[in-house]
Amino acid sequence: MAQAKFPRRMMLSLDEETFQAIQSLGWASGKPGATVVREVLSAAKPQLVAMAEMLTSAKNGLLTEVVAQMKQTHSDMYLAVLEAGGDLAEIVRKAQEKSDSEGKPS
Repeated sequence: MAQAKFPRRMMLSLDEETFQAIQSLGWASGKPGATVVREVLSAAKPQLVAMAEMLTSAKNGLLTEVVAQMKQTHSDMYLAVLEAGGDLAEIVRKAQEKSDSEGKPS
């Protein structure tokens, strides 16, 4: 018999504006804030998986692949994750500049 899967729990710290937005959405939809967060994150699962793969590639030195993914998706979410990554964001920016300069005719 297969075991039932139970939701995993995670503690989050949110800035005030994000917290208020979630609370407002919860109030408007008649759902608790935690339900709103779970639904939003579940809906974003494909993007989260793609971001994890991209960052893993960057950490493994596959910056060309990361830059190609960024160019293909044009996603603000990817850029937000890169910004949150601090030094990793700088590495990817440099790879982007190198890729752009190599792709331009001399």
